[in-house]
Order: sequence, then structure tokens, then C-alpha cells
Amino acid sequence: MEVFSGLPKLFPITPTIPNRADERQLMWSGESGVTKQDPSTSVPVSLDSEPSLPLLMDKVAAVIPSKYMIVGLQLRLSLAELQVIRPQHQGLEEHHRAFGEIFDVWRRRGSPPYTWRTLIDVLRSASVGEVSLSDELTSWITQHH
Repeated sequence: MEVFSGLPKLFPITPTIPNRADERQLMWSGESGVTKQDPSTSVPVSLDSEPSLPLLMDKVAAVIPSKYMIVGLQLRLSLAELQVIRPQHQGLEEHHRAFGEIFDVWRRRGSPPYTWRTLIDVLRSASVGEVSLSDELTSWITQHH
């Protein structure tokens, strides 16, 4: 066991850069840490069930972080609301925060309906253009139903 600054090294640090395709496959197979460990991320019953925020963040925000603005518009948030939510910095963490706020506004408002089906339609829309992600999400939900 290696010692660093007098403390045992419990977890070896191996720098790896994950392949985005591998990352996406892990998310859809349900093997990402959040999906397995958090009980609020249980598999949706159907396309018409309400999504949990942790699953939305894991399955959507983590995959398309820079599309928060157009997804927000498709979920009928106003430009004024999105300007308030808009990140001050363009980092990944800020985009995730923006997605979280957008999903929260959508959930509280309930219009359009707060369902996986609505989100899938938004992802499939011409302006968002995430047909592949939409198909993966649909498949993931229907396989677990």
C-alpha cells in the first residue's frame, strides 16, 4: 500500500478519460452511481409517469448539458425565466444547475405535462434534435416496464 503525506492510499487514482459512448451505455444500462444508489431514481413505470429530478439529471442533463436553453423553451419556459436561470459561467457544472432549475420549474408548473413522454417529445423536436437520445430513453423506460 502506498503512503501519501503519511496517510494510506485507500483508493488508487487512475486518471482515465471515459469515452462518451461508453458513458452513455453505462447510463442506459442503469450502472451509473446515481441510478443504483438513490431510491428516488427508481425506474419509471411508463412513459406517462413523472420523472424524478435525479433521473432527469442523469439521463438528460449529463448527456446534453449545453442544450438547456432550447430544452427550456420547448418546455414552455419564457425567455425572461431562462435569462434568470442562465448560468453566469459556461462551465459544465453551471449547465447542470440550469437544467435542474428548468426541470424544477416544469415540474411545479405541470404544463406541459410533467411526464417522460413530454420530455421525449421535446428531445425529438426539430429544435432540440436529440432523436437518438429520445430513442434511447424510450427504450430504457419500456424495457423496464
